[in-house]
Amino acid sequence: MPDKSGKRILYAVLNWGYGHTVHSFPLIDHLNRNHDVILAADGQARILLLRRFPKNLCIPLKDARITYSKKKFLMPFCLAVQAVKMLLGMRREHRITRHLVKNLKIDRIISDNRYGVRNKQIPSYLITHQLRFHMPVRKLEGLSILFNRLIFKGFTGVWVIDSGDVNMNLSGDLSHNNPLSSHPKVRYMGLWSDL
Repeated sequence: MPDKSGKRILYAVLNWGYGHTVHSFPLIDHLNRNHDVILAADGQARILLLRRFPKNLCIPLKDARITYSKKKFLMPFCLAVQAVKMLLGMRREHRITRHLVKNLKIDRIISDNRYGVRNKQIPSYLITHQLRFHMPVRKLEGLSILFNRLIFKGFTGVWVIDSGDVNMNLSGDLSHNNPLSSHPKVRYMGLWSDL
């Protein structure tokens, strides 16, 4: 049971594979010791969170359904459509988050790759391993860095779950060797494991 000095934390997880959910387990376990953690996720991520943390409130929070074309010539069109879906999804997440912060008296937000789950009124932290996105056309990767710069403005800090050592990391160029690697909001948190 959280003590009275603890915070009420909204912890949102992206439902794109199991990785985002599973690497959140150690931090949620740690936060549950002293804080009231409210979870938010969709699909399989929500099911995993409910199984692992049955005592935590877990709010269904739909994320953007991103799909990619297997045909290379359709990729630019597909990326444009996915970008619009992602921006609309972020807008919806932001609106829902504003409502949750107000009605559930949230003190902090931790968002695992949910770019719209943030609030300027309270400390909001983004967990990611992608300071840039790999694009099918290498020249477009600069756009992903620009996109992340804009996203970072809405967060108090950006936590990269990887080693800060460029020679001893798992995410490679996704989180190293680019202008955002030394962004003032970026903090390398090391590797998290439930094992």
